[in-house]
Amino acid sequence: MIREPLDSLALTELEERASISSVFLERCRIAAASVAGVRFDTVRLVGGSLADTTLTQPSWLDVRCESCDLSGAVWEKPTFTRVEFRDSKLVGARWNEATFEDVRFVSCQLHLAAFWSARCERVTFEKCALQEVDFHSADLSRVPFDQCDLSGANLAEAKLVGADVKTSNIQGVRLGHSEVRGLIVSREQAVAIAKILGVEVAE
Repeated sequence: MIREPLDSLALTELEERASISSVFLERCRIAAASVAGVRFDTVRLVGGSLADTTLTQPSWLDVRCESCDLSGAVWEKPTFTRVEFRDSKLVGARWNEATFEDVRFVSCQLHLAAFWSARCERVTFEKCALQEVDFHSADLSRVPFDQCDLSGANLAEAKLVGADVKTSNIQGVRLGHSEVRGLIVSREQAVAIAKILGVEVAE
């Protein structure tokens, strides 16, 4: 892997390097506004920033993103395959119609992020801050949320069959009768969800 500790990867450079592959990028700031088709292939990002970038159909393949800042990023139809986000900040990021395959989020800050109509296959969230995250219409089937904070999350119209939230905080989540079907919860959470759905639980 080629090591490129760049201080700044500017918009023009990013456009010229639409395919970034086999590099190690450390503490670099990547700026991009309305850029389409950028591809990251076999890349390691450490301590970098893609905050407030605007991308259309970006593709990440075999990427490890550590201690990075992607806050406020707005990406349309991104594709992530074999990607790990670790100790990264994605506050308020909006990834519309994203496709995630073999992706891990570990100890990331994702509050107020939006994953509208996302499709997730073999995706895990571990010890992540997901307060008020918006998963509206996302396919979260069989996705485990291990020790995450999902308080206030929007799960309306999401597919949750096999999704496991039993070790996570789901206080104040927004969901309806159809979304609950197949969701894996703890006994205490089942009581709380029943109350959300208007079921009177006798002591």
